[in-house]
Amino acid sequence: MKVILLKDIPKVGRKNEVKDVSEGFARNFLIRQNLAKSATDGAVKTLSREQNQKENAKDQERKRYMSLVDKLNLLEVVFRTKMREKGKAFGSVNVAKIQEELKRLGVIVQKEWIQLDDPIKTTGEHHVAIKFPGKVAGEVKVLIEPE
Repeated sequence: MKVILLKDIPKVGRKNEVKDVSEGFARNFLIRQNLAKSATDGAVKTLSREQNQKENAKDQERKRYMSLVDKLNLLEVVFRTKMREKGKAFGSVNVAKIQEELKRLGVIVQKEWIQLDDPIKTTGEHHVAIKFPGKVAGEVKVLIEPE
């Protein structure tokens, strides 16, 4: 009997897969426990349509992130800070400051996406990686200038 799994089931399959299982297992366990439903033609078509919609949504999201990467490549984020004698900053530029400046420039990113190991404390040009969901990555140029 063919069923559509409603949840991941170990040694049987993953959610939304169409599996061929014994009729007793399907009727007495999977369907009764709401772990699966019968794979009728209509249910399979509906499942296929839903999966296509999810794929299209993922593609749209990926395109949106790619356009943000293109914007980031054109941007320079400039911070002016007070400096000590040896070129070290009194303060530092951290993820929150970079996020706020990007937001001011019209690019909204989550803090988790900004890949900065340590706050920036030296003058000059720094490249900060930004990793978007869906394996889309870019970087922004951060310039630290003395005040």
